[in-house]
Amino acid sequence: MAKLIKFYETIIDELGIEIIVGGTIESNASQIEEGHGYHEVGGGHDVTLTSVEVVIAGKGVDILPQLSQKQINKIIDEINVEEVSHA
Repeated sequence: MAKLIKFYETIIDELGIEIIVGGTIESNASQIEEGHGYHEVGGGHDVTLTSVEVVIAGKGVDILPQLSQKQINKIIDEINVEEVSHA
């Protein structure tokens, strides 16, 4: 059974500029299947971003619609899934 976790996390807070990402993490349980021995299949995490907000002087702007898939993937790679899912 998959576990869905929502998050809203500051990933950068320097020089008065914040970048805050929001989204969901779906944790998928692994299972053991037989086929030429026993193998663990499934498992892992699927991360989906719903917002990437740049905040300067207290005013935020969601830039997610302007990001390329490569940029989105880079942000997802930087998210510590274990830390966020246990917060």
